[in-house]
Amino acid sequence: MTSAWTPAGVLDSAGRIPGYFDSPWPAECDGPRRQRIPRSAGLGVGKATGLRQRSRTNGEWNVLVVLRAPGEVYMQYTNHLANPEKYGQVELIDAASLEAVRRSPRLPTGGHTWCTALVAHENGYLYLTSGNRCVKLDPYCAVVAEAVLPRDSAYNGLIVAAGGRLIMKNIERDAGQLTTVTVLDPDRLEQTGPETLVPENSMGRIAMDTAPDGRQFVYVPGSHHFFRFAYEPEAGPWSPTRGGSRGTAALPPTCRALLGTPAWPTAGAGSWTTAIPKQMR
Repeated sequence: MTSAWTPAGVLDSAGRIPGYFDSPWPAECDGPRRQRIPRSAGLGVGKATGLRQRSRTNGEWNVLVVLRAPGEVYMQYTNHLANPEKYGQVELIDAASLEAVRRSPRLPTGGHTWCTALVAHENGYLYLTSGNRCVKLDPYCAVVAEAVLPRDSAYNGLIVAAGGRLIMKNIERDAGQLTTVTVLDPDRLEQTGPETLVPENSMGRIAMDTAPDGRQFVYVPGSHHFFRFAYEPEAGPWSPTRGGSRGTAALPPTCRALLGTPAWPTAGAGSWTTAIPKQMR
């Protein structure tokens, strides 16, 4: 299968990922496919190579690191679970010493603590989900914009669509609560339409793939099923199918940024939902 993102096919590491900053590691897990393959020739370690380790202790819950321009390493962390103060923070760190060169202020989380997400966007800014907030930072870790996300729970997924929009979802442990997917405009952090409902609660992180025709799909792990949502930035319906019965509800034009097609198993048709084996739950 070929990819609209990379010249070599389905590997994010084969080239620049549209929507993301052109770097070897612009996001958690390397990119939206979460393949964890860096765009790098490697360290060139041989039998005679000597290795040294440097570490730094900062007392925080260190979540992830992303790369922006050459020499720019950004580390994102949050408070430990036992800490009564809830915050997120981003540092530009020295690649050799690991010491902070610049640091954002402590960012609000709405009272939530979770290992969230950070991306380097193609527009040069950094975006992170911090609890139920989405924050836009400049390369110097200064806050440019902040948005309160619609659900009163932590958000642990943040990916970028080819056009630059930000896609994220909240986490829900309670089976009685449902997860939603939200799309934000990267300039003002405004929602491009209403949330898209996931039919189950979800704890895992989201991923995105591109079909050979350029269409993009968002994958959400639910409590019992995997769901695939078709991302269409212009228009289209929300069309769930279950047990062979099919229903379609047209959305107003301002609500068509993200379309869900969770498609429960249907006789005689390919399914977009896959049951998760018990040992993986």
